[in-house]
Amino acid sequence: MKPRQDGVLRARPYSNHTLKSCAAGSTLLAAAFFASTILFAAADSAHPEEIDTLFQEGLRLLRENRPEEARQPLEEAAAREPTSAAIHCNLGLAYANSRDLEQAVNEFVLALRFDEHMPEAMINLAGCYQSLGKRAQALEWYQKYLTENPADEEVADTIRAIKAGAMEARGNPADEDYYGSLASNQRCRWPTEKVPLKVFLDRNSRIKEFRESFPAVLLRAFEEWSTATDGRLRFTETLDPANADIICRWVDSSTVTGIPSTAPERGVSRLDASGGVIFRAKLKVLVAPVLGGGTITDDEVYKSCLHEVGHVLGLNGHSPNNRDVMFFTIDSPTVMPQLSGRDKATIRRLYDVNVVDIK
Repeated sequence: MKPRQDGVLRARPYSNHTLKSCAAGSTLLAAAFFASTILFAAADSAHPEEIDTLFQEGLRLLRENRPEEARQPLEEAAAREPTSAAIHCNLGLAYANSRDLEQAVNEFVLALRFDEHMPEAMINLAGCYQSLGKRAQALEWYQKYLTENPADEEVADTIRAIKAGAMEARGNPADEDYYGSLASNQRCRWPTEKVPLKVFLDRNSRIKEFRESFPAVLLRAFEEWSTATDGRLRFTETLDPANADIICRWVDSSTVTGIPSTAPERGVSRLDASGGVIFRAKLKVLVAPVLGGGTITDDEVYKSCLHEVGHVLGLNGHSPNNRDVMFFTIDSPTVMPQLSGRDKATIRRLYDVNVVDIK
């Protein structure tokens, strides 16, 4: 993954946290973690190391997808250094990723009070408003972010999708899962006797954008969903598509998927099912940037794979929360290349796995 000109790596933790009295250093966009210089007030200037220790602990827990635990050290750091935009922004992420969206909004607003041009706070504030169903406020902050970062095509695409009504929230984005957002008359799942499901991966695709790393990326997506079900769903690779339960292909043009280039999806899936039982499925993953130019990263392909695999496992529908991988579009900068707690809880509920301590 190549860094942008400002040193930002998308959807990957990056830390440049020092104790110097200078402007913010390298940063990360939404759904990653903001780690930069903290400007310590005179009241705590004698003990900046203690605040930095709290900050780094919170950052470590966020990286490990443990947002509930990250709240305590970041709350303490914010209490001791209440004017740090960096601390408030990371605390906002901790609240957002533990489903306290209203409190997350408060923290991002505080971050912007102390640094009105902080892109991470803008984009996350927009994402929280979107998850809360506050469309006007979400558009306002996405637009403010885009005004200062006009080259960000992902956010521009998100704005277009919201305006087109493609991302209207259905269901409560703060619920433990989004099972209720799935099409009730189309809920289906794989029968136990089919497991392990046989998966065919196109390892010899001739499309220009194909890379040898892609099949392993797709297999990892199947494995992550399998882990989420405690092994209720398992997969094995087959080299014969005629013998496969799930056939996976790569495409280099959105026209091949049958989806307009401005649509929020980055792949397409089809289920053959009857009476709520799936007996065969196909998926295609787009591995070329829809808007053209540049190359797609493995992390971006992984998000697409996670999303499409979710569909072929029976998640017929989308989450209304833009921090879930099954959100309407994986192009949202708030979607991480990993399953959220709500993604895991929903697939477990679909397959009758007890939902306990999902992180």
